Amino acid sequence: WERGLLAFTRSRLFNVDAYPGGDVALLSDVLNLPHTSVIIIAGQNDKIIPSTASENVAERFSLPFVKLQGRGHDPFEENPEEFVTVIETLLEEQEMDILNRDI
Repeated sequence: WERGLLAFTRSRLFNVDAYPGGDVALLSDVLNLPHTSVIIIAGQNDKIIPSTASENVAERFSLPFVKLQGRGHDPFEENPEEFVTVIETLLEEQEMDILNRDI
């Protein structure tokens, strides 16, 4: 956690990305990994990364996007039960999509 925060801070202070090519390249590389799914979840009241920015990234990469009403930057800490329920629901939907494709 601390290393990630330091890398993020350094990248913003010195206008250098911790990942070659920046965040978009990192996400592209992650999406190209086998058996990897990405869901973007944002808090409606996030003051650090506005939910509109997260939604734009989700649209650009055709990723599922969930905006949690009344939540900020750390929705997983603000209401862990809600966050887990959202993840479980999305995973169940994804599993159903996979099963329906195999029929």
